Amino acid sequence: MLGKDDLADQSFFEQKVQIMDVASFIGFPGAGTSQWWDSVWNLGIARSVNIASLPSISFTHKDLRTSDVTLVSGLSFSGSSGSVVILHEKSIKPGAGLSNPAYVPPKILGIMSGHWPEPNTTPKMFSHSGLSYYTRSTSILSLL
Repeated sequence: MLGKDDLADQSFFEQKVQIMDVASFIGFPGAGTSQWWDSVWNLGIARSVNIASLPSISFTHKDLRTSDVTLVSGLSFSGSSGSVVILHEKSIKPGAGLSNPAYVPPKILGIMSGHWPEPNTTPKMFSHSGLSYYTRSTSILSLL
């Protein structure tokens, strides 16, 4: 079962998450009758992203209505909002009596919130610049 310890806090963002790190999100993308997940098993699909803005601070831009976000290079589409964004494990997990300061456990970084549209693209669902953003888990922790 997931708990608060599985969410990245501000200290984790400052010390463990780097620009260009790899993360993934699992979601149910699609709109209307065009749904892009496994329709037989009703399973979401995973997509990878790279951290594209400084993860220790919130990315700010006048076109974003959401605060406390991190920009990622990756394709989220309609239906991806609300997907959990998970940082991939880094380095080798230390064993009994051993330490590895480079080891970073997987953590929930936040919730996928949207993407930057590419203007004048049809169909609208494919209007994507390649940049998406997630609301940081620090917002979730402040709610808890």
